Amino acid sequence: MTEAQAERAFHEIYKGQPLEEICGPHILLGKRIWEVWCKKGNRLATRFLEEDNAAISQSFDKLEELVPVLQAKHDELQAILIAAQNAEIATLNVNIQSLNRVIAEKEEQLRIAVSSNEKEAREFELQKQKAGWEQSNQRIILIAGIAGFFGGVFSSFFLISRGDSVSISVGCAMLVSTLIGCGIAVFGKHFKLIDISSMLGLRS
Repeated sequence: MTEAQAERAFHEIYKGQPLEEICGPHILLGKRIWEVWCKKGNRLATRFLEEDNAAISQSFDKLEELVPVLQAKHDELQAILIAAQNAEIATLNVNIQSLNRVIAEKEEQLRIAVSSNEKEAREFELQKQKAGWEQSNQRIILIAGIAGFFGGVFSSFFLISRGDSVSISVGCAMLVSTLIGCGIAVFGKHFKLIDISSMLGLRS
């Protein structure tokens, strides 16, 4: 709406009131307001015209009449703003909750992975210790076997060297026993037990 159109609208509404000056439109809370100064008798008066869709929708004789309309518009805009803020906050809360769930899931997966790694590390350490113990036991058995073998051989030769028949017999028996024991210890795992009853056909 142009100023000339606003003047014509004023004269149609306020017939007989000379127009002194018109200002506007002022944009107040989204409303287009024309401020008009006119003469009422011997004094100046103000009128306010609200423009809507290129036409005057309302007129106000006093500022006190315009203020409640502007206050209502303010409250409407405030309510829209609060609703938008609440909607945005609600959306943000949903996103935060979703993110917290994802973080909780990742933390649980990490905890499980760490726990599994710790378990595997403990099992690996136990296996290392067990292997070390087995190696130590094998060394001890080997040393004891070697000591027993040489001790048996030495004792056998000692008895044989005495020359009497009893000592020679005992020495030979001890030597044979030592050699057999050593052979079994070294090569025994390569032999299978023989089932004599099966060989003789005593089992069906």
